[in-house]
Amino acid sequence: MKQYSYILSILIAICAFLIISALPQKVAQSSPQGQYERERPFYMGFSTWPPDLDYQAIDKSYELTNANSDMRLLHLDGGVPWVEMSRNLAIPKRIESSWDYTKTRTKNKKMFVAITPLNFERDGLALYANEKDDNQSLPKDWQKLALNSPQVKEAYLNYAENVISYWNPDYLAVGIEVNISLNKNKKIWEQYVDLHKYIYQNLKVRHPNLPVFATIQMEHFNGQADEAEGNEELQKKQVGALMTYCDIAALSMYPYSNEGFKLTRNYFDDIKSFGKPIAISETGWPSEKYNILIFPIKGSKKGQAEFLATLLEIGMQDQFVFVINWVNVDYNKMLDKLPWLLSQIAKSWVYDGLWDKDFQEKPALKIWQTYLGLHKVTPQKSMHR
Repeated sequence: MKQYSYILSILIAICAFLIISALPQKVAQSSPQGQYERERPFYMGFSTWPPDLDYQAIDKSYELTNANSDMRLLHLDGGVPWVEMSRNLAIPKRIESSWDYTKTRTKNKKMFVAITPLNFERDGLALYANEKDDNQSLPKDWQKLALNSPQVKEAYLNYAENVISYWNPDYLAVGIEVNISLNKNKKIWEQYVDLHKYIYQNLKVRHPNLPVFATIQMEHFNGQADEAEGNEELQKKQVGALMTYCDIAALSMYPYSNEGFKLTRNYFDDIKSFGKPIAISETGWPSEKYNILIFPIKGSKKGQAEFLATLLEIGMQDQFVFVINWVNVDYNKMLDKLPWLLSQIAKSWVYDGLWDKDFQEKPALKIWQTYLGLHKVTPQKSMHR
């Protein structure tokens, strides 16, 4: 339903910031008969998106995802400590404390960390993350800096190095959904590409075995988003050029706002043409139908299970590197604690979890566990670590 995606993109940006700011500072089944000989090429994981605003619920979500994954995504989209990084200072203690919390609750997982120099709307420099909070206003002397200015390049490279030093990640995204900027502000896109090349080239000299890349938003890449309509060829050309400086084609995809969408293997044909290993950096499908304000979303438990089964099977055939289901547990209980208007806006991914709000399993979880139970192998041509 393309007609509302642009409106929601702005509202979602607001709600995501407010939700994150409000946060307090079953073992996988064996493979089914007849599939025991199959081998899984990709890692499977979840983000740390919270089901509620209290630590008990968050800890429960970590417990469930630890038992049902072999990868964790830490998605750092709340700004960059620009001032500290430009002065070669330490990461603010508030940020490191939140990292400590995740690290101590992540057991024996491959670690995928995503950072970005772009703001949430993907049309300018990321906001300032400091000791006070995420997404603070940029200091005055940073407000007019280009993404590819020497000051930004030096600070962002220092930030990436701090992230690597702390997390020792298995996979590092240095930009999140970066191609959205191509549809919003071509000048910003060009600045990002220059910055990305600089970061990629420096990191690969220092960390040659670390897969480094940016994530690509699929609905913007293939023209399904409002701002992207008619830009498909431009997207393919520009994203293809960026792939020279990406070890993986990592995709963010939430196609359920497009009515009647059915996932097929050829959905990824243009991405395959770049010749890079494919990964799903974040995705999901709702298990319930609902409205965001006046806009209907047609979800169902059956539809969620079918989408996930199709995606994972495509991943088997095309040797994906990893698959991340963004939401782990439905976050209705968090929405209930928000003002009505904000809760409506924040619904965008509310039913994308594989557990409902009461931590009860959904049918899609059985699909997930079936593939997780397959023997994990490393494809011959990949960027696995």
